[in-house]
Amino acid sequence: MNDLVFVRKCNKEELPFTNSLCISNGSGIRHDKIKNTIRKYEEKLKELGKLITSYGVESTGGRRHEVYNLNEQQSSFLITLLKNTDPVVKFKLDLVKEFDRMKKFIQHKQTQEYIETRQESKLLQKNTMDAVKVFVEYAKANGSKNADRYYIIYNKLINNILGIDNNSLENLESKQLLMRIKILDYIAKKLNDDIQNEIYYKDIYKNCRYKLESMIDFIRI
Repeated sequence: MNDLVFVRKCNKEELPFTNSLCISNGSGIRHDKIKNTIRKYEEKLKELGKLITSYGVESTGGRRHEVYNLNEQQSSFLITLLKNTDPVVKFKLDLVKEFDRMKKFIQHKQTQEYIETRQESKLLQKNTMDAVKVFVEYAKANGSKNADRYYIIYNKLINNILGIDNNSLENLESKQLLMRIKILDYIAKKLNDDIQNEIYYKDIYKNCRYKLESMIDFIRI
């Protein structure tokens, strides 16, 4: 349920939200029906906060459709309007739990421990990208024609090991940040050591990826 509730900034304050597409996917009710219900009770929903719309990609044909973003009160009201089938009842419980988890996470992000851990992660990100920069020049000197792609490749490797996408970086939990710190530290050291030992550049990346994937259970907190 990690993608069920997300964080949006409203007047510089971080608040938990879900959206009509998440509710559709979670409840098993077609998105157009969810949106019709939202439109039917639009004025009621607006009493609980501004009704924000955006555009998301539907699974069918990859087309972009209007999506309604809903705060906790709006989504709570909306799900009371859904028929209580077994999947819907389960989804309602999941949604309540996820809003509660996200509110606690937002509070945790204000703690000194979290702030310091995130700062350490940012510093190691810079160190690691500096190491990747050296590696890119090393790859170019050894015949690579597309070495600049390694900036994207290494970032993708880090995110894949963590099981996140780029949009998730601002909302990593403490355990994920600590994992990320270990991964970044390993990559920077591995690149520096292998370049010093004049390992073939393609093997450096392959070995780094293989080692991280084999270490994942030990990296996890």
